[in-house]
Amino acid sequence: MKKVLWLFIAVLMALVVTSCVEQPQPQPQPIGKTITVDGALTEWGTLLVTDLATDSKWGSANELYAAGICFDATQLYIGGEYTKEGYNNFMVIVDISGVEGATNTAQHEWENRMYAVENGDIDLVIEAWDNGFEAWKVTPDGFVKITDSVSKAFNAGEHIKAEFAIPLEIFGITKASTELTVKAAFVLTGGTTDNGTVQWAADFLPEQEATPVSGDSGYQAPLVLKSMITYSPEH
Repeated sequence: MKKVLWLFIAVLMALVVTSCVEQPQPQPQPIGKTITVDGALTEWGTLLVTDLATDSKWGSANELYAAGICFDATQLYIGGEYTKEGYNNFMVIVDISGVEGATNTAQHEWENRMYAVENGDIDLVIEAWDNGFEAWKVTPDGFVKITDSVSKAFNAGEHIKAEFAIPLEIFGITKASTELTVKAAFVLTGGTTDNGTVQWAADFLPEQEATPVSGDSGYQAPLVLKSMITYSPEH
C-alpha cells in the first residue's frame, strides 16, 4: 500500500512540476511584406502590378511596365519598372490611411507638377529617373524633402528597375498594424505648360479616366487621379 501511495505522490508531483513549466507562447505573425531593396524586384510577386507595355503616349522610350507598393511593421516599400528620357520622370503618389496630407501637388518644389487625387489625400511623392530620385513627405503646409531617409536601389538596364524603402515613422507610424492601408498611383510624367493649366503625362498605372485637352497627352491641370492600387496586409 505504501508503494502505491508513493507512486501516486510521485506521479502527482510530476504533473505539478510539468504544469508549472512555462509553455512557449505563439509568436505574432509578421505584418505585411518585407522587401529587400536591391533593384531586382524578384520578391514582389503579384504585388507588382503589370501595365500594358505599348500604351505610352510617348512611345517605348517613356513607358511604365510594372509598379507596386507594400509595407511591413516599420517600412513602406515601392517598386517600379519603367523607361524614360529627357526630363520626364517616374512619379509615385501615395495616400497613407490615417495620415493628413495635401489634396494636390500644387506646392511641389519644382512648381510644374499639377496632380490631385479624387479620394483621400497625398502623403508621399517620389520622382525617379535613371539612377536618382527625390522624395517628399506631403503635408497641408507643403512638401518636406525626405530623400536622405529613403533607402533606394536602381538596376538601369534596358528598363530601369527601382526600389525604395521609406521609414513609416516619418509619417508618425512607429509600428504598422493590420488596419493600415496604403494607396498609390504611378505616372510617367512631364511638366506643365508655362501657365500651369495643362499637365503632360505619357502613361499611368493604374489606368486613369482622364481625357486630354491638348494633343494626346496634355491634361487639364490639376490632373485628377481617380484610380489607385491598394495594399493592406488583411487583403
